[in-house]
Amino acid sequence: MNRWPYLSKKASGALLSAVMLNRRNLLAGAALGLGLGVPLTIAFVRKDARLTGGFDLSGILPMDAVTGVTWTACGALAALTAKWLSGPLFDVIDRGGNTRTIHAIDGYPDIKTFAALAGVDPRTGIGGLLCSKVYDQSGRGCDFTQATPANQPGVWLIEGKIYFGFGGVLSQKALSLPPQFFNVSERVPVNNRSSSVYAIIKPYCSNAGWVTDRGSPAIYAGASMFSHGPANGIGVVDFSKFSGPSIAAPVTVQRSIYSHILGADASQVSLNGAVGTAGPLAAATAMGGRIGFQPGLPFSTAFSGRMQGIMMSSTPLSPAQDAAVKGALYKYGDIRSALPSAIGKVNILIDGASFDQGQGGDPAGKYGTQNGGGYGWPEMLMDQLDGLDIQWNNIAASGNRIANCTSTYGSDGHLCFNSSAAKNILVGPNSAVGNTINDGKTGAQAYADFLSWLAVVRADKWDRIITYTFSGPAGDPEQDYTDLMIANAEANRVTIVVMPSIAPNPFDGHPGISGYQMMASAMRSILSPLLA
Repeated sequence: MNRWPYLSKKASGALLSAVMLNRRNLLAGAALGLGLGVPLTIAFVRKDARLTGGFDLSGILPMDAVTGVTWTACGALAALTAKWLSGPLFDVIDRGGNTRTIHAIDGYPDIKTFAALAGVDPRTGIGGLLCSKVYDQSGRGCDFTQATPANQPGVWLIEGKIYFGFGGVLSQKALSLPPQFFNVSERVPVNNRSSSVYAIIKPYCSNAGWVTDRGSPAIYAGASMFSHGPANGIGVVDFSKFSGPSIAAPVTVQRSIYSHILGADASQVSLNGAVGTAGPLAAATAMGGRIGFQPGLPFSTAFSGRMQGIMMSSTPLSPAQDAAVKGALYKYGDIRSALPSAIGKVNILIDGASFDQGQGGDPAGKYGTQNGGGYGWPEMLMDQLDGLDIQWNNIAASGNRIANCTSTYGSDGHLCFNSSAAKNILVGPNSAVGNTINDGKTGAQAYADFLSWLAVVRADKWDRIITYTFSGPAGDPEQDYTDLMIANAEANRVTIVVMPSIAPNPFDGHPGISGYQMMASAMRSILSPLLA
């Protein structure tokens, strides 16, 4: 196993600021719109590449990739077919309460108009609006709709890239959020023996309920991404018999292509190329349904994340058709890494508490200084390094103490270790330290909990283990913890990053955008040598 020395305050030099404050006394005043440079993933299609919204339409568009397929409802933030290059894409509610339609321009979303409505810079800004409709590009008029403001998902522009946002897990308040979902027209059939669905998605956390062994026996449980059937969302598609441990939770958290194909002879579900298969499912048909986030269930069975588009069909696609559609979607979504378990990747797992989840909040704006979706340092790193050969995982959970991290690693974290990866990097337990101390433990007791966590994670041969600390006045429990971590870093074979001061979100004390940018910058400086 390779070793890294810890980064002391002196050794960090220009890398990190030496200013260290207790997390409970952070300076206020987050400034929106600060950036860390142009993201590495850009589409070289239009003259102003930053206004593509994160799409690449230079290839064949996904709906046009195959023939003989009946598309029943297809919606996205860019054109899915050459027939929709100037069509309406989605409706948003502007700040005056008016409904505004965003159209495609040469197939791409009109980012300038959306940014103006959201009051942000189209290239570097971070902001969003609630969405009431996504237009059906199949020509059947089966739009995805949500008339109730409290239930409307958000559309978020994040430094030039645009997404639908569903729910979140940054704050414990996330579970009290109202459902955020689109209604699928009742004219859209979902048949267990004749159905295909494709979507570009990005889960917010790795222990999301995509497959059978994470709490619910069905992908279509009420809080999953795609739910059909009765009003309560319990779906007709039961994947409890699917095989394929490569898609077992926890799932990777980078942008992915999700799909399922249900036929009379066989069925399959896949996430970014990892496939699970089954025989024909029990015959059942639903009309319409929901797409989005429904809270009130444990995080392990609740989906929350970003989405850029969805395509629904009443045709069970053949293997050749499936490959053609997925190939077009990877190009369309500018997704470079199709197989998250491929040999040669750098595999990164982030563990900890809400500071490290990076997502959460309310698209209506309670977490406006965090992007409403809680655009945290892990999300910033993933976006900045998008397209590199990295598999990202995140099992941080709101309110975690180090003891929680220890047990969570035992159930979920070890599944994120990739023995075939070129390098495995674990970043944690980080912000769980503050929660542990807030429970009344001393710095020495928190450090003892860290050693217990370390013993559990050492069962997997991580190449690097990185953790960050915050410091405070002498005698403060967090400073005592930091001192113990630095003094024992070499013996523990752990890299310690002493974070600079950060700016909190005044709504709940979590960092604002500028604070998370500082954390992302510090972490990127540590990770960059390993990603060359």
